[in-house]
Amino acid sequence: MPSTDAPLPRSRSERPLVMAGASLVDLTKGRILPDGLLCVGGGRASAVSSSTVRFADEPAPRVVEASGLYICSGLYDGHVHYRDDREAALYLANGVTTVRNMWGTDWHLSIGDRDSDAPRPRITTASPVLDGPTSAQTSTWPGVILCRSYAEGAQAATRLADCGYRMLKIYANLDRQALAGICNVARDRGLQVVGHCPGSLTFEEAARQGVSCLEHLENVESGHLLPEYERAIRSLRGRSKQLGPARTAVEALRLRTAGIDWLAIERMADELVAAGTAVCPTLSLYRMMFQDPEVALQDPALDYMPQEQIAQWHPRRDFRLKDLVPVWPEVVELSRRRLDLYLEIVALLHSRGVKIIAGTDAPNPFVVPGFSLHQELSLLVYAGLTPLEALRCATTTPMEHFGRGARSSMDALDEDFLLLDENPLQSLRTLRQPFGVVSKGTYHSRADLAELLERQRMNRSRPA
Repeated sequence: MPSTDAPLPRSRSERPLVMAGASLVDLTKGRILPDGLLCVGGGRASAVSSSTVRFADEPAPRVVEASGLYICSGLYDGHVHYRDDREAALYLANGVTTVRNMWGTDWHLSIGDRDSDAPRPRITTASPVLDGPTSAQTSTWPGVILCRSYAEGAQAATRLADCGYRMLKIYANLDRQALAGICNVARDRGLQVVGHCPGSLTFEEAARQGVSCLEHLENVESGHLLPEYERAIRSLRGRSKQLGPARTAVEALRLRTAGIDWLAIERMADELVAAGTAVCPTLSLYRMMFQDPEVALQDPALDYMPQEQIAQWHPRRDFRLKDLVPVWPEVVELSRRRLDLYLEIVALLHSRGVKIIAGTDAPNPFVVPGFSLHQELSLLVYAGLTPLEALRCATTTPMEHFGRGARSSMDALDEDFLLLDENPLQSLRTLRQPFGVVSKGTYHSRADLAELLERQRMNRSRPA
């Protein structure tokens, strides 16, 4: 059973709390509504115009003056691996009130039944990973569900649907037929298929099969390189044994970064829009994971992570990266170029109408839960999105695409909100230290949030 030590303090009271005079940030229409109220009580919350509120005589609300503050929807990290409740404080203290967990277990399904009362962000979960075999007839990760054919894909998808999963997670080694089996069952059962684009398909081919959201931008180059670079990649595969895994990986990264066919990327974007397929690029993952470890260790957010876990994040201790240690400086430099490329691709996708989901893949190496979503938002702005457009990627867009309804960000009760010092449509930096967070009808003040982080920092020597 995952650890639930150090329960979070709660600020629920029988007496309603009303914060009056704040401005409402309407993300749907991109406007600021003055003279709003944030009402919290009885495990419910709403943000409304003061002119629409009527209070019962008992119990009388506790009214707090909030003039000069802003009320905004809580943040949604659209790609995490939520392992247990020791991460809850990091998300809530950073204003992240909903996460999409990308490798589900029985525990993730069970907490969904009692999530409304738990001191954690709301969690929507994908299934265990569905993958195809590698050349060794195994998968990259232990514990995945192997699907070697259409029938195995359909059978696995059916079992997961029967277990209660509404979102099926796919991985890179699936072949075309196995993916078809998964997607056909998902279509019949009303499920979403999300995950890595299989290496045997292009992004648009995966979208045509029925993949609802493509995670990361790996493999986006497949089918979208200029002809001379496609030939160079094929030649490189023929020399891989001679070059060895490290040099082959470096040369492949160099070619894939330099040889993008932008007209092909435009056509891909249009097909994604037509299919209704979203993209969760996880830009912060590429920014944080592929850097000099000595530089990465300077990140102040690491003060809140278990020391043993940080030690495991060094490339030489990560099974995915250890073969690259001899060429790590080259990997770091090429990864910077790849991030620049991915920023351009995200800008193009967004400009063509592809739905972009803000996600981080925390807690991968140096991708700290909660804190990393602010890095993701900054990278989206750096790519060319406005603060409003970036903020929608972490609020209304994932809520509409994955559930909780296509609605105005101010319409519903039982909502999650941030109380902010400044207007986030002018600068997203104000999201990093919220004045307060309402999560599932409970108000956490700035002092509460600081206490959460301090408790996390004091416990960082515990085992991961």
